[in-house]
Amino acid sequence: MQPDWTNLSEKALFDYRAWADVVHTTKPAFPFRNLPASARLEYELLDWNNYLTYLHLFAKDENPFVDICFRTKESLDEYAVHLLQYQRYSSKNAGCDWFLKHKQTGEYVGVLNVYDLSTQSRTLEEYEEDNAKTASIGYMVGESFRRQGYAQEACLHLLDALARVFKRTHVFAFTKSDNLASNTLLHKLGFQASMRGWSKKIA
Repeated sequence: MQPDWTNLSEKALFDYRAWADVVHTTKPAFPFRNLPASARLEYELLDWNNYLTYLHLFAKDENPFVDICFRTKESLDEYAVHLLQYQRYSSKNAGCDWFLKHKQTGEYVGVLNVYDLSTQSRTLEEYEEDNAKTASIGYMVGESFRRQGYAQEACLHLLDALARVFKRTHVFAFTKSDNLASNTLLHKLGFQASMRGWSKKIA
């Protein structure tokens, strides 16, 4: 699957071509696919057909915690190229995004991110454990869907998938200190403050 060449920004097109050999010569190190549905949500893997959904969700969102790269077409192009041309195939820093869709209405609700996936194990001093398999997660919910439990439902679903499908043992998350809603959610999900932000053992 390829992007619409006529619509890519100049910088994104340069990066796309620079990483073209990665796509043609490498297989994804992890099983990136749509996740099974949860109670209210479906999970659609980001690709070149749907990546502009980010703009639909966040271009006009004034929430200060929404990343600037999801507000403009040019910056989103670069983000998508990095994710689909590099991170999707990396064995050291792999990642992907899933759009959250409401099962009943088909509306896009938000997005989940997983990144920092590596085929290599690591030592976690804060847990005094060797051979840990780690990942980092992120999430954003569209303005009209906030405070309805969607982020919690989606994160719980992702944590289960990270343990069962991606064979992760520990998960990290990062928020700004003044992002009260996100910090509260991570606490509810059983994350603990750590040297790297928030962390949770899942297996």
